[in-house]
Amino acid sequence: MQSIKTKLKVNNKQKRILAKHAGVARHAYNWGLATCITEYEETCQGKADSRPGHTELDLSTSRVKLATGPNQSV
Repeated sequence: MQSIKTKLKVNNKQKRILAKHAGVARHAYNWGLATCITEYEETCQGKADSRPGHTELDLSTSRVKLATGPNQSV
């Protein structure tokens, strides 16, 4: 297996955009993790079927977007 290392040469505007994308991804991950932990604590405390799957998380994300609007953060 081979790998190739590349280095991005970005300007300040591109750095700011990349940082925003990373921040949004981190926010989405933390929100999903908090949702899973809350569901875990409210259900059977660790049974295999008690964790919310990606479908349930997608549905709750859609509900939050409808409630807050598309341009507001979750």
